[in-house]
Amino acid sequence: PQENGMPTHLRNAISLIIHNPSLASEISAPTAVLASNIPGIELFSQLLLICQQQPHLNTGSLLSYWEEHPSRALIGQLASQEPLIPPEAWRDELIGILDRLGDRLKEVEINALMMKASSNTLNDDEKQQLKRLLEGKGKVSNLD
Repeated sequence: PQENGMPTHLRNAISLIIHNPSLASEISAPTAVLASNIPGIELFSQLLLICQQQPHLNTGSLLSYWEEHPSRALIGQLASQEPLIPPEAWRDELIGILDRLGDRLKEVEINALMMKASSNTLNDDEKQQLKRLLEGKGKVSNLD
């Protein structure tokens, strides 16, 4: 499910960081996720960077930091809604969200490579990439 093109998982991740900016220093977002074109990932990346660079920020100071940003309304909306899970589960939830986003990106890449493979247009590098991705999922295939 998406609202404004942004996946719900990513909205939840942004909300968790807004409600506890120190979480940004406790997690390591996968590079593939941060470099992706998922709607909202740029906002999430900026939020993470700011919170990692300024670990003293709380929700209020974070909101004032984004006062002139085009996403201010979304950030304010997310800040006004307390996450539905207990605070002690926020870190694990954030890590889980990032894992799911990373898994989804891998699935998209596998599907794109499989479609290309079905038309016999994979080059050697793409074959190796597909093999690595499939091995990572426990689906080894003979692509040679």
